[in-house]
Amino acid sequence: MARKTKKNSHIALPADLGTLFGLDSPAPFLRESWPDNPRVFHHKEDSAPEIWRLPALQSLEQALEIAAPDTIFANLPDRDEEYNQIKLSDSEDVKKAFACKMGISMEPDLPKIAELIFWLRSIQRDLGLAQQTFARCNLYAIPDGGRTACHYDQNINFVCQITGEKTWDLAPNTHVIHPLMRHTAGTPPDDSTEAFSIAPLPNKMPTKGRIRVVLKRGSVLFVPRGWWHQTFAKGESISLNFTYDQPSWAQVMAEAICRRLLKEEKWRGVAYGLQQEGPLAKRAEAEFAALLRKSGNVLQNLSFEDLS
Repeated sequence: MARKTKKNSHIALPADLGTLFGLDSPAPFLRESWPDNPRVFHHKEDSAPEIWRLPALQSLEQALEIAAPDTIFANLPDRDEEYNQIKLSDSEDVKKAFACKMGISMEPDLPKIAELIFWLRSIQRDLGLAQQTFARCNLYAIPDGGRTACHYDQNINFVCQITGEKTWDLAPNTHVIHPLMRHTAGTPPDDSTEAFSIAPLPNKMPTKGRIRVVLKRGSVLFVPRGWWHQTFAKGESISLNFTYDQPSWAQVMAEAICRRLLKEEKWRGVAYGLQQEGPLAKRAEAEFAALLRKSGNVLQNLSFEDLS
């Protein structure tokens, strides 16, 4: 239900995916875009949801007032890479770094800006994401000409362009399907990225299926998990991301199996005899085989409701 507001205050609109993308309900987004297709929508400034007018998001100085402790980072200028950062705590140091063309990222202290909690949880509800999902907000203040190098994320992002203009290049990831870790093009891959890759990783932005979108104040972009992207800011840019590190089917299933098995006292016993040879390992292997025979139908008997 829309919240009542006083005259000249923020427009009260339902906080859901439909409102975020200018739709009557979340259904078109879920049918056409979720979970693998980018989607962009450009709100008119006078009818955009209230998050675009929250005072705390309108400038770097205002954002610093609601930043959570130990979450403020500056991108080092030698590389346009989000993880090539230094942590800053003093607001004057942050402003100096920004003046030196260093991009700034931070997480809002959500209790100070309750509207963001409302949106964060509403989007998670509409997507039906698992309870184990790690949901958070990120704020990015990027100076004029600031770039982000080509990379993909292991999470999903809804990007709200609050001020300024930012160009996004995006391309589908045909190299690592459903990645578990972030990766930047042209850098050494971690173990899981290397293990799951089905094609050589690129050194720059892929051209196959590449699209370009320009976000301005009032724009919102859905970036699916794993899509390659790079950005360029024109003018000083502030954007707000709703970010969700969602568990995979395998992770949700593993937890459901664990809950079911732990109801049996034998499965609650200590696991032993691993990574060794000899009588103890043989005894443990026999015990494990007996457990499997007794509970081999656990997978078959699990239902979709068991995943919640």
